[in-house]
Amino acid sequence: DFFAEWPGRDALTTDLRGALADPALDFEGRLDTARRWQKDLHFRVGVHHLRGLIGPEAAAVEYADLAEAVVENVWAVTCAEFARKYGRISGARPPFSAVKSVSDHITPICSSTPASE
Repeated sequence: DFFAEWPGRDALTTDLRGALADPALDFEGRLDTARRWQKDLHFRVGVHHLRGLIGPEAAAVEYADLAEAVVENVWAVTCAEFARKYGRISGARPPFSAVKSVSDHITPICSSTPASE
């Protein structure tokens, strides 16, 4: 529901993961699905903010939740595609691993090296 309470990062991550799990989707289809999913929710946050349903702080949190859910899921899809085509690279780290909160969520998906090292 467009006007329901914001579900939060964990629920968003789970929802997008489910949308991307469709076996009929290839890599590009998964990326397209993630883009459409993100744009719909991005629009929702903007409308809620412009209508005064949420303040700027709440909008910022919602945009951040959305970004984290998308990055985590698209990273997993990208790593899976890379591994399918080229194999896994042991110890590989995301290029933005300096961003600890994001790195903690995504590094373990593609690497045998824990994010905390």
